[in-house]
Amino acid sequence: MSEEANSKSTNKLDSINIKAYLSSIIIILCLMILTYVLTFLMPAGQYQGEVYQEMGDVRFPFWKFILSPVLVLGSDGNTLLIAILAFLLVIGGVFEALTRCNFMEYLLKKLVKRFYQKRYALIYILVLFFMLLGSFVGSFEEVIPMIPFVCALTVSLGFDNLIGLGISLLAAGGGFASGIMNPFTVGIAQKIAEVPLFSGAWIRVLTFAVIYLLLTTFLMTHAKRVEKKNGTAVGSFELDFRKDPNLDRAVWVFGGVLGTGLILCVLSTVITVLQDYTLIIIALCFLIGGVGASLVAKMNAKELLKAFGKGASIMLPGLLLILLASSIRYILVESYRLDTLVYDLMKVAAGLSPYLLILFIYLVVVLTELFIASGSAKAFLLVPLILPIASAFDIPANMVVLAYIFGDGFANYIYPTDAALLISLNLSDYTYVKYIKDTWIYHLLTFLCTCGILILGLAVGYR
Repeated sequence: MSEEANSKSTNKLDSINIKAYLSSIIIILCLMILTYVLTFLMPAGQYQGEVYQEMGDVRFPFWKFILSPVLVLGSDGNTLLIAILAFLLVIGGVFEALTRCNFMEYLLKKLVKRFYQKRYALIYILVLFFMLLGSFVGSFEEVIPMIPFVCALTVSLGFDNLIGLGISLLAAGGGFASGIMNPFTVGIAQKIAEVPLFSGAWIRVLTFAVIYLLLTTFLMTHAKRVEKKNGTAVGSFELDFRKDPNLDRAVWVFGGVLGTGLILCVLSTVITVLQDYTLIIIALCFLIGGVGASLVAKMNAKELLKAFGKGASIMLPGLLLILLASSIRYILVESYRLDTLVYDLMKVAAGLSPYLLILFIYLVVVLTELFIASGSAKAFLLVPLILPIASAFDIPANMVVLAYIFGDGFANYIYPTDAALLISLNLSDYTYVKYIKDTWIYHLLTFLCTCGILILGLAVGYR
């Protein structure tokens, strides 16, 4: 490629990043303003146990609204937020180091050479792999380090970044929401609902199969459209691959350390003490594996530190996006409007039929996801409130759990307030608007299918 072409490519990439960043900033700022306006339109209130009480005229100061992206760092439950911010810096630093020492290009060359003739089979295999991680281990944010690599791989195989996002982010999210044995949603919600742990798994297995078929069909349709548009699927690294012993050893080091992290995440389903640390485990393994691979690839310490610092600094704009998105929940909680919002929604639910009620519960969880990203936090807030209403209509507790995990999981990769989605789009050079435009049909079909599964569950007496 000529120097002029390289320059054009770089300028195009820079413009994509700027466009993605500005569109996300505008969307989140609009949501913040809307949330602040709600504090004037809704009364303040909070739950004391399961009883809602109004608190009178409680105003949220304007200065707190302005400083909310900073104040959120000192609020309750800020541990996960800080961990995600640190995680993002680690991802940027490590990937820059791996790129500088030619590790990423070399690994892509190896994989393209190995799977070029079986690239469609590779999509099916990787989608299943990431869905299993989400469904059995509860991995979602943990797959973020894989996204730049998977996107680069799919581009090298003749596809595009959307296929990479689908294989990694959408697959992990779909598995997470199906929740066959997800300890963070199904496990916690069933404990709160006092039903046997991981009981009623057959309908979650059915959901897993439906989502797998839906996602692979969506990705295959898009992949064939991309191939037709490009005319050919020739990989850019197919012609000049040469083995390098140092880089081969680096691949083994990186793969071995990351593999250890994935094994620990799998073990977290039975070793409960690990469940609160899976994100930290993955971040540490990614850091150790990336640094180790860079050194084995003969990158000196000075170059490594310089590359790591540059990579981390590239991620700094993404930190602002996450802080802005997190401040929306902070505004609702600090103004005592979040409980009021939930209470008003529950009042509407009281007049519905069982079939409409279970769909309404699904919708409530989806809406709550806009303000509370944590699955476990939503479980402790919503499940105790929803169960008595559902019980009055003879809706089994496991149906409530199913509606909860659907609402929590499938909304994860839709809202621009979700940190994992923001990071993923930033890493794959996708604007939020373009992402929704390219994937809305998949999200709509997923919603319709899961609504159908909820209705089926009630019809057959699922418990």
